[in-house]
Amino acid sequence: MTERIVFVLPSFAGGGAERVMIALANALNRSRFAPAIIVLDSDGPLRGSVANDVAVIDLQQTRLRHAIKPLIAAVRELNPYAVVPTMGYLNLGILMNRKKINPNTKIIVREANEVNATIKAIKVPFLGQFLYRYHYPRANRVIAPTMRIASDFRDRWRVPPEKLSVLRNPVDVDWIRSMAGRAHREPGDGLRFVASGRLVEQKGFDRLIEWLVKLPPNTHVTVFGEGPLSDALRRLSQKLAVSQNIRFAGFVNNPWVTYAGADAFLLTSRWEGMSNASLEALALGTPVI
Repeated sequence: MTERIVFVLPSFAGGGAERVMIALANALNRSRFAPAIIVLDSDGPLRGSVANDVAVIDLQQTRLRHAIKPLIAAVRELNPYAVVPTMGYLNLGILMNRKKINPNTKIIVREANEVNATIKAIKVPFLGQFLYRYHYPRANRVIAPTMRIASDFRDRWRVPPEKLSVLRNPVDVDWIRSMAGRAHREPGDGLRFVASGRLVEQKGFDRLIEWLVKLPPNTHVTVFGEGPLSDALRRLSQKLAVSQNIRFAGFVNNPWVTYAGADAFLLTSRWEGMSNASLEALALGTPVI
């Protein structure tokens, strides 16, 4: 008899948290588990990477406050052995409504980032601290991508050690190397760098642009990813006269050919839990700065 495991995602955007959860759902042993994904909004380029036998329930909502009732209803209807959300606000949404879920369903939350970063995103930080300290210890298990984050949950947020697990982000090394094939290098002389991530404040691409000003004029950076700061970052590169030194490539299905051809991968994030993109670069033998 197989046990139903339900993963909860905000969308199928090309972020690291989404990649990890899809990889876990795809890789579950089907003789023991039947995976499903509840997604608030199924838009996003990663939809095609979900295995054909993974059921997808699309709530067609972009915000949790509108999605929470249908989300809890979907979990109750599926009646899984375990529900596995990721990202702080989804984790809290499930934990705060745990009494509405079958008491036999395990709640396994995965924290993708440093807790302080998630709390800063809450308009009232004190409220965020209270919610973490009260609700996270009540999860059946808390998964962290690093020992540092796990230790933080134990020491500051009162999660019992026996409820903590460190599950490092999975990287399919053989598949990524096969996708990279023959490496692509941006034309021209000079250093060739690559970076990747959502175009948001966390990823620090504004700092990358400012850094480019100090480098030789034949240096070039390719940035993969989309996000709300796209126009602002382009304007900044024009203002600092480095727009010819940076290419915003958007989301592509195979960035790894460019990773493999770069002199280094640049990780400019202001904070990270564990950067999938840098792990992928290392899998291809590309140094990470």
